[in-house]
Amino acid sequence: MSKKPSTTNADAERVIVSLLSTADAARRHLAEAVEDRGLTLQQYNVLRILRGAAPEPVPTMEVGARMIEKTPGVTRFLDRLEERGLVRRERSGEDRRLVHAWITDDGLSLLGELDAPVAAADRTVIAGLSTEETDRLVAALERVRANVT
Repeated sequence: MSKKPSTTNADAERVIVSLLSTADAARRHLAEAVEDRGLTLQQYNVLRILRGAAPEPVPTMEVGARMIEKTPGVTRFLDRLEERGLVRRERSGEDRRLVHAWITDDGLSLLGELDAPVAAADRTVIAGLSTEETDRLVAALERVRANVT
């Protein structure tokens, strides 16, 4: 039996309020795992993007495109991370408009220290969900996201 999609305003509002409230609660919980080390979630996300590409650099515009929370302030995040010695940047010799970013050894070390606390926070957020429920939730959220991207 096929279920028909929900189209009422009340259903849409209920989903949006629940989605935004849940995202806010999860974000605050995960932020606690990285704030003790002086990072915001956005800075943590930048470091993870750079670690994923290491040892290759990532153009700063690409860092912005890969961010979970899209923000025009990627340069500010990189400035702060570079000041702390966690990333380094270099302007391209071929195209002066292009700036590449790398994670430093200190950045890799900091992420290594955060791996366990962040993984524990991730598990707390989904505690009580079965693998099947998790799969269904992710699939539903991907469909919701596809509606607006």
